Amino acid sequence: MKKIIIIIPISFLLLILTACSGKVATQSPEPYPVPGSDSPYPVGSAYPYPINAPQFNNSGYPYPNSAYPHPLEEPVLMATSGPIPAPEENSGIVTGFLLIQGKPVVDVSVYLADLLKDDQGNDSIASYDRANSPRAFTDIEGKFVFANIEPKKYGLILDVVLNSYLLSHPKGSGPIFITVEAGKIVDLGKLDYTELPLP
Repeated sequence: MKKIIIIIPISFLLLILTACSGKVATQSPEPYPVPGSDSPYPVGSAYPYPINAPQFNNSGYPYPNSAYPHPLEEPVLMATSGPIPAPEENSGIVTGFLLIQGKPVVDVSVYLADLLKDDQGNDSIASYDRANSPRAFTDIEGKFVFANIEPKKYGLILDVVLNSYLLSHPKGSGPIFITVEAGKIVDLGKLDYTELPLP
């Protein structure tokens, strides 16, 4: 009985010594790659140190790589400025200026909406789809341009994300209905409103 008691602890001790004698391979994380010698991160740091790092702009949080501008920078307008392109022979162009009391309405969405007829055959309802209907953005002058538009009749929609409005003539003569013809430009001129339902 004594021999068994002695053998068990010795074999257990040998097992522990064998396990501990092997070297355990450890790998430290690679330092965060930072170009240049004037790194804002601590030397050998495995993780970026956010404050004062270039991509964090002293905020501790990175700005997304997206269309959102840096808060201190000028916003990037979605509209394409410049001369109105020549219309294609099988499509038309719609252009105009959106103003409030003579001042341009900048960087808002406008759509061309399909017109639906009522029981008497009159154009009465405008219907559009944000994903598929023709869309334009106003530029710094309030100008919008719809290019390559299928020839037919449209309504002009102001879209302010949460709501949308069928625009009427500023002088109050009913909704703006636009007839697009192939190879022609429809110039709506200056649509100068006293107010618009902008956010």
